[in-house]
Amino acid sequence: MRYLVGSEPAHTQTTVAERAALARDAAGRKRLVEIGVYEGFTTAILARAMAPDAVLHAMGWVAELGSFRFFEENIRQDSRFEIVEQVDSLSILRRQASPGALP
Repeated sequence: MRYLVGSEPAHTQTTVAERAALARDAAGRKRLVEIGVYEGFTTAILARAMAPDAVLHAMGWVAELGSFRFFEENIRQDSRFEIVEQVDSLSILRRQASPGALP
């Protein structure tokens, strides 16, 4: 709450390298999803880097699963996604195009 009113900056659990990777891979994107928002530090990085008309879906904890566990159990093995980059504990994924889908 203190970071919302500007009395202190939001905390982050990401490294400098992870934040740089997020900004790089979000640049100009039209749709982004962040799983595990914490205090919104990386959410702000994504919002600044994405296309001006983009949509960002930022999800906090998913049900009773932690974000990492949700990723490991539900997303990592999903063939609709490819891992684009891994930096420290961060995994950046891109959704695969559906066969016959328009670019």
